[in-house]
Amino acid sequence: PASIVELAKLCSEAGLPDGVFNVVLGGQAVGERLISDERITKVDFTGGPVAGRSIGAAAGANLCTLTQELGGKAPMIVFGPPGRSQSE
Repeated sequence: PASIVELAKLCSEAGLPDGVFNVVLGGQAVGERLISDERITKVDFTGGPVAGRSIGAAAGANLCTLTQELGGKAPMIVFGPPGRSQSE
């Protein structure tokens, strides 16, 4: 979760309007409440297969898009601004 929290901070610092990119951390109760809300249209989950099955069922019931990384690893690559070399 630390990397995605840092990405959210960078988005905010870069001027991305509030509400465009949201990170919500929490346990099962938080997840169940979010996924069952019809305003939620996209869920991205990184974790184990047991939780993934439960989340998949809830997302399917709500007809929201779901992306899961069930191996517990979700690598990210963050690039600098275009036109700059990596040595800068």
